[in-house]
Amino acid sequence: MDSSTLQHNLDTIWILTSAALVFFMQAGFSCLETGLVRAKNSINVAIKNVSDLVFSMVGYWLMGFGLMFGTSFLGLSGITGFGLVGFDSADAYTFFLFQAVFAGTAVTIVSGALAERVKFNSYLTAALVIGSVIYPLFGHWAWGGAFLEGEDGWLKAMGFHDFAGSTVVHSIGGWAGLAGALFLGPRFGRFDEEGKPVPIPGFNLALAALGVFILWFGWFGFNGGSTLTGDASVAKVLVNTNISAAMGGLTAFMISLAVAKRPLVEKLLNGILGGLVGITAGCDLVTPLGAACIGLGSGCVVYFAEDYLLRWGVDDPVGAVAAHGFCGAFGTLILAFVAPASALPTGSPFTQLGVQALGVSVAFVWSFGSASLLFWLLKEMGGLRVSQEDEIKGLNISEHGARMSWVDTVATIKYILDTGDMSQRIKVETGTEMGEVAQSLNVFLDEVETAANVAHKVADGDLSTEVTPKSELDILGIATTRMVEGLRRAKLSRYQVMSAIRDIARTGDLSRRVRVDQNSEMAEVAQSFNDLLESILAVAEVARSVSKGDLGLSVTPKSDDDILARATQRMVESLRTAKFSRESVIKSIRAIVATGDLERRVTAAEDPEMAEVASSFNTLLAEILNAAQVAHRVANGDLSQKVRPKSDRDILGLAVNTMVESLHGLLAKVDGVARALSESVLQLDNSSHELEAANTDIVRSISHAASLVDRSIHAVQA
Repeated sequence: MDSSTLQHNLDTIWILTSAALVFFMQAGFSCLETGLVRAKNSINVAIKNVSDLVFSMVGYWLMGFGLMFGTSFLGLSGITGFGLVGFDSADAYTFFLFQAVFAGTAVTIVSGALAERVKFNSYLTAALVIGSVIYPLFGHWAWGGAFLEGEDGWLKAMGFHDFAGSTVVHSIGGWAGLAGALFLGPRFGRFDEEGKPVPIPGFNLALAALGVFILWFGWFGFNGGSTLTGDASVAKVLVNTNISAAMGGLTAFMISLAVAKRPLVEKLLNGILGGLVGITAGCDLVTPLGAACIGLGSGCVVYFAEDYLLRWGVDDPVGAVAAHGFCGAFGTLILAFVAPASALPTGSPFTQLGVQALGVSVAFVWSFGSASLLFWLLKEMGGLRVSQEDEIKGLNISEHGARMSWVDTVATIKYILDTGDMSQRIKVETGTEMGEVAQSLNVFLDEVETAANVAHKVADGDLSTEVTPKSELDILGIATTRMVEGLRRAKLSRYQVMSAIRDIARTGDLSRRVRVDQNSEMAEVAQSFNDLLESILAVAEVARSVSKGDLGLSVTPKSDDDILARATQRMVESLRTAKFSRESVIKSIRAIVATGDLERRVTAAEDPEMAEVASSFNTLLAEILNAAQVAHRVANGDLSQKVRPKSDRDILGLAVNTMVESLHGLLAKVDGVARALSESVLQLDNSSHELEAANTDIVRSISHAASLVDRSIHAVQA
């Protein structure tokens, strides 16, 4: 075997070994994505990584490889080699296998960006299209002619350099993932009402770290195999790959310490990935120092790109867009300045930068645009996103019917918390740690349900239930026991208080007091009732004194709301006022009677009732005074005055008027007698009898009038 044959065989073995390493990267992606999502979606993510590899491999074999590396049509697309027709050599098989696992890598990047809310079937359709069409077409523009000489794509012909796929593989996958994330929208609960991101931590960061280790290891095949030769050139590629990965992780680590004041695991892991993605484009050209610069820049890019996407409301559960899309573009552009100018295809850093920028821009427009169209069609045809109910439930169950014991345990606990159904129990998985946890939780739920049943019986008034705490640390049992005992004491105290109150109400004994234990909950009620009894008793004492005519006692109200005391106080004050007015009126009347001063008047301004009595008495005095004045005028010979009686029962008025009328008649008779005497003295004897009779009438009238006046005066004095 000559040296050329040996070298060819070594090249073949190296490429196949590298293909195996790249294939093993699928396990790394699975571990990384599974660890960064929630457990309820972990199986779904793992199955997607397996399934997209299956679909992309088949699609790449049937169509993608021919579009990417077949005979070029104007540098736009390959048109031969579909299904490997015409590619039946060992070299073709070796090259196909290596490129097929690259296609699988590009597709699986999309999986992370869409995790936890994409429909499984829709994702597989997207994986098939990306692996069969979107990735291969751009791959032809950048890598066409890698197998068939002279069949270069149009970007490669311009001098575009992407050694192992920073843009061709990683950015294509990253931008397609960005389109899918935008069409899907964020996960439920990822942003609050104000649009601020709410952290959703992964369930197993240790698994994610293992995934990064696997990816780092597989990247040696990813970049090293891209030399397509098993010679000394591989060493530089692997060294640069390793240095950039380490610098990317270190940079993200230091930034997280500066910004978050602690090393953030997710940032460290994605910093390593960012360094790996960034170096992939120029690992064959740059020096180790250049690789360190690329790693440093990639660590910064991936850290801040994640925050930038979150500010724009883009939910990328694993940071795939930042690590693969942004870092892939950065690594492709920066190589124009960190690689020696002599090693650049164009020979000039700025010229090379222009070509690199064109390639990066075309990659974004092509991948993002075509993927957007793809996801829009999927959304319109059959739906792209699972329902909110399925998302909350988890895609493990809703998409695959796969269950995890501890996820079921958490779901059952959440159901119990949401519904309060203490009869619900967790299914026990025999022989597992979570099965033991579930069994212990079921025992705890039994105790909680027992306590709930006790509380239910207590609510119905049944205090006979006994609960025995297991130990001094059995908080629930102790609390339940204390609750029952406390309610029993409260019930007893309540019975004692109610019984005492009933006895007091039945007997009316206000001197009795309610007695209960001072530590009882009813002690305050009893004290309040006793205070009320004291107030009532004080009012009763005042009422008793008032009934005996003693108005010296009074009650002081405790507040403006003390209605009973205030009413009693007002009653006593009113009685005092009435008593004073009555005494004043009586005193005035006695003085009038004693002096006979009919012009004096009685006053009682403070008591309305006695004021009315005084007014009536004053009216009577006025009438008596009027009658007296008439009598006085009559005595002086003035018989023109009369009194107007107020009614038929006005004895004084009627008597005075009768007296005046009698005097009128008497005077008329006297006048007649006088005229008769003057006419005839001679007839004196004959008229003597008439004169005697007239005198008798006069005496009677005067006596009668005097009698009436005497009775009136006696009536007034009475």
